[in-house]
Amino acid sequence: MPRLRHKSSPHPNRCAVRPHNRAREYALQNSKDRRGHQDGRRSQFGSGKSYLKVLRQYFGKQKIGEITTANLKAYRQWRLKIGSRRAEVIASGDFKAVKLTTINRELQTMRMIMNHALAQGWITRDILTAQR
Repeated sequence: MPRLRHKSSPHPNRCAVRPHNRAREYALQNSKDRRGHQDGRRSQFGSGKSYLKVLRQYFGKQKIGEITTANLKAYRQWRLKIGSRRAEVIASGDFKAVKLTTINRELQTMRMIMNHALAQGWITRDILTAQR
């Protein structure tokens, strides 16, 4: 597993990088495309970075420990309502429905973040297991 980068902190007992940034960085380092490529090659299926962008748009500054199953269900509804976030669709002003597969991939990225947060002790339980 690749080591996470972190900055040195002026306080010996505190890390300068916030936990949610470390989880985001971990998800980016370990994201794979649909074919299982992890070497940074771009594919037609998108990248973890685009999934993180839309997750951040919805969850914003909400702490990872405050996210609930109800938040994830509301995220699904919100994502269906806003449709595609592709630049060309937004520029044209048209509405294009987002596929459920896209939402599932975004939630898979959230699952990676939650699993990492659980392993690091930042949260005490995995809310995504309760969602099934």
